Parts: sequence; structure tokens; C-alpha cells
Amino acid sequence: MEQHSFAALGQSFVRYVCARGEGLPRHQHDVDHLTIVAAGRIVARADARVVERGPTDPPILFRAGRAHEVEALEDGTVFINVFSGAGT
Repeated sequence: MEQHSFAALGQSFVRYVCARGEGLPRHQHDVDHLTIVAAGRIVARADARVVERGPTDPPILFRAGRAHEVEALEDGTVFINVFSGAGT
């Protein structure tokens, strides 16, 4: 999995490029964040909620303190996490 972090306009961004089955294990953050899929598809799990997303779907909002995980369903999946401020 490739990862690239950058900041702009008061936001922090983390871009991931994943093969099928790769992603982020269960974790949580101190701030809310959005996950946006740019290519491929992901499945995201948070508590009992399970959602699939692709490039034409709306972002997923993960609330601060809520444990979640993300898994790529296709090779070449690209998703971006967007955090307000410097929090990750």
C-alpha cells in the first residue's frame, strides 16, 4: 500500500493506493474525517455499519472517537482521508 500525506487550505490529506484486500485496520481518531474514493471500491466498517463506496458515491464521514476500518475491494483502489486542521 502506498501512502502520501500533505496539507493545504487548513486541511490534512492522506492518499492511499491499495491492492485488493489492503487497507487500514481498525483504528480511531481524535477528530472527524471524510473518506473519499477516487478509484476502485472500498468497504468500510464502523461498529455494526458496513458500507461500500466507489468514485461516484458520496464520502463517508467518520466521527471522532469512532473505531473504523477500510478495505480495498479492487486492485488500484485509491482513497483519500481528509482531516480538518492538522489532526490525523
